[in-house]
Amino acid sequence: MIRVLVIDDEKPSRDELLFLLSEVEDVEIAGEAEDGIEALALITRLNPDLLFLDVQMPEMSGVELAERIGNLRHRPYIIFTTAYESFAIKAFEVGALDYLLKPYERERLLRSIERYRENRGSLHDTVPEVVLAPGKLFPRKEFPPSERLRIAVVAGDTYHPLKPEDIVAVIASGKKTRIVTGSAEYEDHRTISSFEELLRENFFFRCHRSYLINVNHIQKIGLWFNNTYQLTMENLTERVPVSRSRVQDFRKLMAIE
Repeated sequence: MIRVLVIDDEKPSRDELLFLLSEVEDVEIAGEAEDGIEALALITRLNPDLLFLDVQMPEMSGVELAERIGNLRHRPYIIFTTAYESFAIKAFEVGALDYLLKPYERERLLRSIERYRENRGSLHDTVPEVVLAPGKLFPRKEFPPSERLRIAVVAGDTYHPLKPEDIVAVIASGKKTRIVTGSAEYEDHRTISSFEELLRENFFFRCHRSYLINVNHIQKIGLWFNNTYQLTMENLTERVPVSRSRVQDFRKLMAIE
């Protein structure tokens, strides 16, 4: 039997993977964890063969956890899981066996498990070397902005797919990130920099270290002290500052003479 541990801070995603794994004949689910700290304790106690490990989690990311367990005598193999293929190369740099994109496809999951079966002869001795040219495993398909995949955020036990054009602003707020749309607001564990990378081709501008805005949702541009600006955004009661370091880029973007 293949003893697996599923680690993901988003319960809907974790439940989906657990269900798919429960249908694989020679897989035994040893346990589940919702963050890297909890997972670290379970790994040393349960000694799983294989981890399905989410890349982005609060407190300790999947990559950080992989690095932490790198010196274990009985190190499990790792299959990273994430919604973003841009993390693939980093995943393999820390010795991952494979990489699964969300939402999960059953056939793709079975291929990952088969890859484990083919490599488990050297389990607990060496980490398999995986050499891939960028784009070979998961070739990047380019979409025009209007056809890009949605960005899914979690509210309770439900995913909400958001169109980039509907997002008004992304705001750093302590350990969480607020995503404000024209009709609702969500919280997400991903950093504002992660959203900046995802939305870089969709009319978004990082006007401040804590604010990423959709320029199409600016209602007013108000003059502020030190020749900077405060922005009034749709469906956002707070005023959004433009930091001094971004003023020139903002003026150019908005054609302010």
